[in-house]
Amino acid sequence: MVRSIELLLGMPPLSQYDAAATPFYAAFGTTPDLTPFKGLPAQYDVNEMNTPKSYGARESAKMNFADADEAPMHRLNEIIWKSVKGPDSPMPPPVRMMATRSPGLSGGNSRSRAKKSPVSHTGPTISATILRRDFIAATGTIS
Repeated sequence: MVRSIELLLGMPPLSQYDAAATPFYAAFGTTPDLTPFKGLPAQYDVNEMNTPKSYGARESAKMNFADADEAPMHRLNEIIWKSVKGPDSPMPPPVRMMATRSPGLSGGNSRSRAKKSPVSHTGPTISATILRRDFIAATGTIS
C-alpha cells in the first residue's frame, strides 16, 4: 500500500521494501464510479459496554492502562478472550515472535518498553533515522 501511495504522490521509494513491493494497480479503475455510497446500519449496539459483572471486570479495573505495556499482557488477553468467548472457553497459547530495533532508537516512551526486551539485535535493519533521511532527501521537507 505504501508503494502505491508513493507512486500517487510522485515520490521515490522510502526503502528497499517499498521499491520491491507490487503496487495496487488492479485496485484502481480507469473510470470513476460516481454511485453514492449507502451505509448499512450497525448490526450490533456500538454503545454497549461491559457491565461490572462481566468476566474479569473487577480485575481489569485494577490494571494500569496509563501507559502502553503496563497492564499484564497475558492476563488481559485472557480476560478479553473469556469475556467474548465465554468463561469456560480455553484460550489458545500465545504466539511469540522477535521484534528488533536499531541500537539507540527507542521509538516513543522507552521507560518501560526498552528495559523489557531481552533480545539484542546487531544485524542490519532499517531504522526510523534512515527512513527519515530518505524522506527528507526525496521531498526536501522535514515533517
